[in-house]
Amino acid sequence: DHVHIRHYDDGRLHLFNLLDVPVQLDKIIYDKKLLEIRAPLTIPPYTENNGLLVIPTDKTGLHDKKFTAVSSYAGHTRKTENKETLVTNIFNPLEAQTNYTLPHFVQRNGENFSIQAGQWRLETPLLIEGNLTLKPGVTLNFAPESYLIVKGALIAKGTAQLPIALTPSQEHWKGLYVLKADKRSILSHVVITDTKALQDGLLSLTGGVTFYKSPVTLENIQIIGTEAEDALNIVKSNFLIKDSFISNTISDAFDSDFATGRIISTAIENIGGDALDFSGGQAIIEGVTITDTHDKAISAGEKSNLTVKNSVFKRVGVGLASKDGSIVEADKITVLDYKLHALMTYVKKDMFGPSSMTVLGLTHNGTTPFSRQKKTDLLIDGQPVRSKKINVKELYSNEIMRK
Repeated sequence: DHVHIRHYDDGRLHLFNLLDVPVQLDKIIYDKKLLEIRAPLTIPPYTENNGLLVIPTDKTGLHDKKFTAVSSYAGHTRKTENKETLVTNIFNPLEAQTNYTLPHFVQRNGENFSIQAGQWRLETPLLIEGNLTLKPGVTLNFAPESYLIVKGALIAKGTAQLPIALTPSQEHWKGLYVLKADKRSILSHVVITDTKALQDGLLSLTGGVTFYKSPVTLENIQIIGTEAEDALNIVKSNFLIKDSFISNTISDAFDSDFATGRIISTAIENIGGDALDFSGGQAIIEGVTITDTHDKAISAGEKSNLTVKNSVFKRVGVGLASKDGSIVEADKITVLDYKLHALMTYVKKDMFGPSSMTVLGLTHNGTTPFSRQKKTDLLIDGQPVRSKKINVKELYSNEIMRK
């Protein structure tokens, strides 16, 4: 090739000479039609001005593989096609600096921010670079494209009489993201409703509420309604969830990615995917009630280590599943009205190896309570369950577990 051609979403064409001598640009073809330019033009050799020729066009937006540069040198003609359009000025909300023209209701004291009691409306996203405190009685109403990012700890201690609410001004808002906090976030008596995934520019999260590398305590929390893949996603953090409630999700209620923590006395209901989904990490789950869950009440994967005690699962696809090198120990659990199985052990991803589950004091009903894949372990009150072949591909094509 004589040249390399790039198209940018603002319409610019960049043509780079690959030779150390001038090359003539004879024409540009766009989508099999001749593009109007002042041809022929000379592209300088790469030793001069980087060998670059810039041509403005009106072809803004994405035009992958639509441009062909026809060039000539020493009697030889070459045709070169662009690849994917390159995007300029991609917005990264995490790089934005906290503006000193913050909303009037946000008070600032150095790296600490606070919002006093009252009902406040956010028409645009709010980024806090520091710690944020929401006082009892705060209600934040978010416009559809707005969200809250806290690059620090979030302290939102409501009370039963003065709860804190994060709600949409219309149908949905883009949720809450807390990341890389030096100290523990504490949320109590907080109601979060009708989120969707936070996607803006380069930032694309799966959670309506996400904590990343930020230890957090959630007590007396309600997360109700989400169109995100996860209502709550905690990543590489220590967590405590207590006396809380999650409901009405299109997919998973809680997704723990390589996090460590405890879930105590919490209710989860009306879930479109898994209620509690663990990938790596460790957790203790005690006194949890899970009802009306399409897929698994608790899913342990990617070498998770779970202890489950005194918990009840009703009207679920699967009660408790251990897969991919995970270890699950359960004591006094009840699984009623399951659709597929009460307990399962299997391998979905071979790289993690076999899984195991040990259960004491199980209460269940139904005709197919157990499913143990060969080379995995499933013990009920010290007695092994007979193993069988499980076609995992077919398993995940089943209506219950299909994503």
